[in-house]
Amino acid sequence: MNILVRALVLSVLLSGCGELEPIKIGFVGQLTGNYSDIGVQGRNGVQLAVENLNESGGINGRQLELIVENDKNSIKGAIEADTRLIESGAEAIIGHMTSSQTVGVESFILDHQIPLISPTASSPLLSGKQDCIFRLNPSSDKSAAVMGNYAYTQLEKKRVAVLYDIRNQAYSLPYALSFIHFFKELGGSVPLQLNFSSDEGVNWREVIDLIDEHDVSAVTVVASAADTASFAKAKQEYGKTWKLYASGWAHTQRLLEIGGAAVNGVEFIESFNRKSSRPTFETFKDRYIEQFGHQPLFAAGQGYESVLLLAEGVRRMSDYNGNLIEALQSISSIEGLMGTLRFDENGDVKRPYFVSKIIDGDFEVIGSISD
Repeated sequence: MNILVRALVLSVLLSGCGELEPIKIGFVGQLTGNYSDIGVQGRNGVQLAVENLNESGGINGRQLELIVENDKNSIKGAIEADTRLIESGAEAIIGHMTSSQTVGVESFILDHQIPLISPTASSPLLSGKQDCIFRLNPSSDKSAAVMGNYAYTQLEKKRVAVLYDIRNQAYSLPYALSFIHFFKELGGSVPLQLNFSSDEGVNWREVIDLIDEHDVSAVTVVASAADTASFAKAKQEYGKTWKLYASGWAHTQRLLEIGGAAVNGVEFIESFNRKSSRPTFETFKDRYIEQFGHQPLFAAGQGYESVLLLAEGVRRMSDYNGNLIEALQSISSIEGLMGTLRFDENGDVKRPYFVSKIIDGDFEVIGSISD
């Protein structure tokens, strides 16, 4: 090959190397149906983080390419969506948004050894495992324990009924059992533990009548925003004055939209402070509202932070022979939207808890509780 031809070939090769291949990442969550409020907010938060990273030059000079899939709130749909993402070349997956789907794909994810970062899954069935699944939400049994302690010691409730949806049992059952255990351990009584399936429909009048037979002063509801709102409206319709506690699963804008005045006074233990004054959070919130037209809640914020965790893992890959899973496992902390997020050796997050309450149709943070 003469010098001129070699020069031309080298020129073509160099021009082809001018742009590095993008890093493909997947997002998967329920984007339709009853739980789509969590899925859509999660996707929006992920999308915003990807856009911000790309505007600042990407990661190590590589842009991020986001591929979005709908898991249709079923394990079958979740596995099919994850399969499509892997076949599309995704190097990591952010999702799923409920514990049932995340637990349901656990074996599939481990078999394929692809990092899965869930913004919101919190089932203790996923805790304590050093694998390729990472979480931005504290384990639900810990949140429930904090709620049980708060209900008994701060609000001085002594008899509480617990109502939970078995449709997302990987989340709801551990939450219910942990609340009951810690509430009773302090001296409280739980005379009624009642489950229902949101798939089968609920006769709320029958539920109200059954709870009424047990002389309780409060009800802990572990259900989606839609079902929590439906219960609150039924409670109001039949003139019941029980105090309502709700799990983080219901902490979405949909609860306010469906529940209206009936959900005023509902309290939560949550790991997300929507009233944070930290500049990074305020910048995120302002841009989120500008782009999507409504307030970001926990699924959006933790979706955003999931991308921050992934980005840090990608930056560290060269120290681990290109192994993204090992790079992610090495992370003990990152700067999140509201402060430093710490991770244990199993990729489970440690973050503070906040007490929030619906006041005049909006979520208000009324206190904080250290982990």
